[in-house]
Amino acid sequence: MTDSIAATSWRRTPADLALAADVVDVWRSRVDLTAMQRLAMQQCLSTIEIERANRYRVVTRREEFIVARGLLRTILARLMHIDPREIEFTYGDKGKPSLASPDIGRAISFNVSHSYGMILIAMTMEKAVGVDVEQVRDSKDFRRIAERFFSPAECQALAVVPMDDQQQAFYNCWTRKEAFLKASGLGITTALDSFDVAFWPAGDARLLATRWDTSQVDRWSMTHLTPGGEHVATVAVEGQGMAVRCWDVW
Repeated sequence: MTDSIAATSWRRTPADLALAADVVDVWRSRVDLTAMQRLAMQQCLSTIEIERANRYRVVTRREEFIVARGLLRTILARLMHIDPREIEFTYGDKGKPSLASPDIGRAISFNVSHSYGMILIAMTMEKAVGVDVEQVRDSKDFRRIAERFFSPAECQALAVVPMDDQQQAFYNCWTRKEAFLKASGLGITTALDSFDVAFWPAGDARLLATRWDTSQVDRWSMTHLTPGGEHVATVAVEGQGMAVRCWDVW
């Protein structure tokens, strides 16, 4: 597998941006938009999406969903040159959304992740993609969680990471595993300990092993993202040698 480097440079999205076959594009945004921006995001949503948003009892989670889905529609609409409200989604048997729109829309793959005020949206042309962002939170439970969900090899690797870096390494591992599951379409029914990822704080993001099909290792690549603040993230994509471009929505 080709090693990846951390994607750290975030730039303003150019007006003429177009997706490319050998590139992963990732957008970031905070949830705390201006009232006008938030209204614009909400007006993009379908009736079903608004109903879904209203089912969130926690206000912050509801806001994250509204802004994330509105941004997704806005970015897709710019790329496809249509109104955001014209976009239609279809869902796979594991719930992963895709575009039901004709022509170019069918070639676009995308994935969305949000965590505690940060939203990331990843897109590619004709390549499966997954992204996961997490807020690094001080917790004494991360080692116990690792023992429960990570593979034996990952637990051993985490144990030898310097103590001051272990929490960061834990979140690196978690986002890489989640991004891979989302990109591959395997979903949450796949055991997290059935595959291994590399996650040392100063190392490359890589898929190391899958116990159900060894050929999967060469099929996927990963890139560590630094979205800012206390958040860490990973984007996983089908294929090797993919460049990653990082954009600010606003």
